[in-house]
Amino acid sequence: MPIIEIENYLNKIDNLTDNGNLEQAAFHCLYLLRQFPKMLRIYEKLGRTFLEMDNYNGALDTYLRLCSAQPDNFLNHISLAYTYVECGRTENAIMHCETAKCLQPDNETVEKDLSEWMNAHSVTLSSDDRLLSEFSAGIRAFHQHDYTTACKRFLSAEKKPMQNLPVLYLGLSYYEKGDYQKGIWLLESVLKREPYNQTALRTLAVYYSERDRMKFNQCLNKLIDLDPQYQHWEIRDGEIVGQHFPINIAYYDWTGIPATRVRIGWHQASEKLIINDNTKLPAWLDLLPITTNSSISEETVQSIINDGELFYRNSFFTSKSSTDDAASTDQQTTGKVPLTASSELDEAFNFLEHIASRGFEPIDPNPEKTAVPPSENEAENKDTSDEAEQSKQSPSPEERQMMREAWRCFSTDQQELGVQLYRKLIDKPNCLPAVEEELEKLVILFPENTDLADLYNSIKE
Repeated sequence: MPIIEIENYLNKIDNLTDNGNLEQAAFHCLYLLRQFPKMLRIYEKLGRTFLEMDNYNGALDTYLRLCSAQPDNFLNHISLAYTYVECGRTENAIMHCETAKCLQPDNETVEKDLSEWMNAHSVTLSSDDRLLSEFSAGIRAFHQHDYTTACKRFLSAEKKPMQNLPVLYLGLSYYEKGDYQKGIWLLESVLKREPYNQTALRTLAVYYSERDRMKFNQCLNKLIDLDPQYQHWEIRDGEIVGQHFPINIAYYDWTGIPATRVRIGWHQASEKLIINDNTKLPAWLDLLPITTNSSISEETVQSIINDGELFYRNSFFTSKSSTDDAASTDQQTTGKVPLTASSELDEAFNFLEHIASRGFEPIDPNPEKTAVPPSENEAENKDTSDEAEQSKQSPSPEERQMMREAWRCFSTDQQELGVQLYRKLIDKPNCLPAVEEELEKLVILFPENTDLADLYNSIKE
């Protein structure tokens, strides 16, 4: 088999499709996917080939994967809309037509061609949809570098046209206007649902390149999966750019037999043979994932981030409430009431307090103990007394419920009521340690609340 550069291989596939050799073009696309299972350009060639073959199930599978990695590419949405119509799923086609128009709000050619196609296929958009107008205005402001206006528009757009897109563009807008905390948090939330979102990966890779080498490598490895040219990269004008270099691959001759057997991988003698099917993506490959358009939760985009406040407040209170609920469930099943809940956010706040009070210095997780170990009798007596003390200081179920209500008051903007509840709780000695820990975090989150600070200081004194 001759060895050729992959760029030449992809050009050969284009020529095969142009000349109507569709089954052969599909064969070569699937052959390349076995060695580059997430490479976007191969999916683009394969999607076009499947459409030319009228293989709409295969095209739908392919373009859904492309759209999961590039939801901000309007061509993917146009292709999906066409495929959905051919599959008889007009309601899905409408959403992707709306998305394509919103992503190109000032492109008259796209507007004209899309309108003609929609009329020919009896596809009608929602009339006077304010949310679509908000998103289109946000896209226009984003391209004009008016990121403050873009943020307001994307927040107003909520879940239109697709639930994930406003979050992506909102994160990019915050990042571009210099509000990195909000922007990075939102882009990270996008990756939780769309782990191969190329635009989010590019932005996060630039941000982490000088801040967190481990996270940078995680983003870079995914970018390499999507485009092998990122194996050699540079950051130019605030963007990560892949460097062109030759990638050579064996050109596999097509025999013309539909059910031909081919070797996988690099054609080693020990590798198994598989039956080739040129009409669908191989299910056994680790392909690009198909992600849904579900939002982070049922709440609107405004609840993801509160403009003008600490970006992590809502997430923190949700985490704390769910942890407390889990502790309550554990109490019912095991009879044990934990004093405090441990989580990654707790560790983060403890570390923040450590830096604020002592400066940045490493915390030894296993400090050396210089004390003389107690005898067996002393240890046994100490364990007994510790258990008794812990039992004595454990809040009752009713008191723990009151603590949860006090905590939630701060997430629902009822700070005054929360302070009153905590003031009642500090009069109960068995609640004091847990209340003190919660107040410690709230003072950091709400430094402007003087009543909260006075209450916390009264405990410390």
